[in-house]
Amino acid sequence: LGSALPIAQNACRALPRLLTMGPMKRPAAASGAIAKKGRTADPNLEKYHQIAAAVQAAGGFPGEMLKMVASTVKVGLQKPKDVRHAYAEQCLGMVEEVLKAAEAGVRDKVAGLESKVAASDEEKAAREAAVAAAGGEVKQKTEVLEASKAKLSAANDESAKAKATLQAAETEQK
Repeated sequence: LGSALPIAQNACRALPRLLTMGPMKRPAAASGAIAKKGRTADPNLEKYHQIAAAVQAAGGFPGEMLKMVASTVKVGLQKPKDVRHAYAEQCLGMVEEVLKAAEAGVRDKVAGLESKVAASDEEKAAREAAVAAAGGEVKQKTEVLEASKAKLSAANDESAKAKATLQAAETEQK
């Protein structure tokens, strides 16, 4: 307590001077002479975010678990493998497991789509053959229709002639 008394007395003496003084200004720095010190951004930060996004987008696991595993990516990968803690290695093992499961799911989906594409080629060929057969059938039926129209026209002409002959015969009889 005795050593604090002189400090308090000095502070009380300096208080009126501090209150009457204007605000303190920083001295102007020479242009570019003093470089700002700051943290350098991690060059792998974007990769960590991409890996975490891939983990969260993976299927086949509960969403909460994927979120938890994704949150460990940055912490686990920031240090080299030989310096990492065993728990970080276990977390990265879970990340690897999730990513391998996601990769297997994507491979299965691709295989299914490739088989569908292969089947669609066969289906396309079958449909093209059906269209060609239908085109031949349409042509044949069109020819039959034209022939039938010609026969109908000839029959109508004969019918009109027969009616005219009938009328002429009826008028002669009267």
